Amino acid sequence: MKVIEKVKTLFSPDKKNVFEEDVVHAVLTELEKRKEERRPFELQWRLNANFMAGKQLCEINPYSMQIEEMLPAYDYEERGVYNKIAPLMETRLANLKTVSFAMSVKPRTDEADDYDKAEVASKLLRYASLQGNFDHKKNMLMQWAELTGSAFLLSFWDEQKGPALAVDEEGCPSVREGEIGFTLLSPYEVYPEHLYRQGMDEQGSFIIEQVMSAKEIYDLYGIETDGREIDTVVLTPVSSLPEDYSLRMGDTKLRASEKVITYMEKPSVKHPEGVMALIAAGRLVYYDRLPFSRIPLTIFRAKEAAGQFYGTSVIEELIPLQRAYNGCKNKIHDYITTLAANSFLVEEGSVDVEAMEENGTAPGTPVVYKKGYSAPVPLRHESMPGEIYVECEQLARDMEYTAGVSQLMVVGSMSAGITSGRAINSLREIDSTRMALAADNMRAGAIETAKIWLEIYKEHASGSMVLSVAGSNDFGSVLTWCADDINSYDVYFDTENELKYSPERQKEAFLSAYNMGLFTDENGRIPERFKLRAAELMRIGEYGTLMNETELQMKRAKRENSLLLTGKPPEIGEFDNDDVHIEEHRRFALQLRFDALRTKRPDLAQAFSDHIHAHMERSGQRAESENSKGNQEISAPQDKL
Repeated sequence: MKVIEKVKTLFSPDKKNVFEEDVVHAVLTELEKRKEERRPFELQWRLNANFMAGKQLCEINPYSMQIEEMLPAYDYEERGVYNKIAPLMETRLANLKTVSFAMSVKPRTDEADDYDKAEVASKLLRYASLQGNFDHKKNMLMQWAELTGSAFLLSFWDEQKGPALAVDEEGCPSVREGEIGFTLLSPYEVYPEHLYRQGMDEQGSFIIEQVMSAKEIYDLYGIETDGREIDTVVLTPVSSLPEDYSLRMGDTKLRASEKVITYMEKPSVKHPEGVMALIAAGRLVYYDRLPFSRIPLTIFRAKEAAGQFYGTSVIEELIPLQRAYNGCKNKIHDYITTLAANSFLVEEGSVDVEAMEENGTAPGTPVVYKKGYSAPVPLRHESMPGEIYVECEQLARDMEYTAGVSQLMVVGSMSAGITSGRAINSLREIDSTRMALAADNMRAGAIETAKIWLEIYKEHASGSMVLSVAGSNDFGSVLTWCADDINSYDVYFDTENELKYSPERQKEAFLSAYNMGLFTDENGRIPERFKLRAAELMRIGEYGTLMNETELQMKRAKRENSLLLTGKPPEIGEFDNDDVHIEEHRRFALQLRFDALRTKRPDLAQAFSDHIHAHMERSGQRAESENSKGNQEISAPQDKL
């Protein structure tokens, strides 16, 4: 055996030489073990997919561990499928997509510097979300989570993206700045260490198995391969599949592809920096420490199951009701078919039974019977009991209740007798509240993803990149961020869960607080900072387009505060607003960092104090000039008299 040909390292995480064959064999063996343990979960996911696609005449055989077709008890039984799961799930997805995932970062303390760092971190999150098209991936995450109960997002630092830092002889970028990257993973691709440990932090390792094209593998890892035909799972039904329930919905074949397997082990006593192994097309291309402080994988669950890693889908609860609904509807159609069959009671030997069975008794067809026998008598049937129709309607309502929706959501109609607008709004809020649990679980996954993004930015982002994201006006905040780095991972959503607290209710609460004067200062005015923030939350305009002169003055003063720490004393500008600068500079002078600067560089501290006094002096002079001008305007008419 040969020692592994390293791509990014010379040693394994424990500083020992390793052999490629040993690592590949160990990872593949562990993967097969986890696949076998997870088989019951995967069968349930495939059954969910079948029922979602309308292939509902199937069930899981616990002995063969396969999905098999359910055979009818009698040949004449109606076997129609009346799929109510699909529209119910579409309604759920339509409501879940209204939930906002815009996030911000809370400052760790009430110091001004922490507020600046939190603002820069918030802009980094918004930039990563926009660049990676998180809104589109969010919708796909919801679809996978609603179908199987779980979906995953893998985050990483993509060195092949971002602005070019260097170019080669042909003018093509050879080194780039890099950007946050993240990819959607289905539950079929993620294998945890323990199936019955619920939290991500309780898992010691993960194995990710992806199918990539030969071109993708070459672009990412530089490995040339012809690829092969590989079975994989897709989200949407494949129309070309035959009516074979053992194939299941979503199975397809990809040509010229290979498997890429990633093994990630979190930091431990044995491996303080964790372990990561990457196998592409059967070759080990990376075996070293985990690139980040933790496994950069987050889970999005539709519903949590206590003590179980994977989430559950509401489809699992709808399947028994859907089967009962199909059975009830089929019995009704069996009865209708029986009535239309025009059956007869006949005396033995009076008619040609075989001919009657073959040709039937179409309307107008004479029934021939032998002379001397009793004439055939049409078979009379009792009317269908009304309880069956009631049961059918009740099953439909039960399915709506189980899915967390109502007739108002599904078809837009209300129950008889409900005409009040207040009652309709109350029912709408009740429905939204029942679905809000799934939205909260999805938002919890987004929060964990944002924390991972901040940790990746902390390790890889350069100052120039942060400045380009935050904007030149926030140069002072970027300097503070780069000096002390991120110190808070307390991420929160800019708005409440819209399914629990609708945008209309949020606006009403804001207007009520505004009318009560809760946002005004001691002079009865609303601070400019709050006006801009309120305009953003009220969604009446973009933050950048509403930036006024006061905001620009505040940012300039903050830049001066940050440059002071680099050894550059501020200077008064011709167009500085003295009152705004005095407020921002005094806020900075009251912090502990300024006291430390006073001890270390008393000359800079004194220059900063002189700068504040100069602003105060100029502000006083302008006030006296304005007062004098006002007095002159008042006294002018008296002089004429």
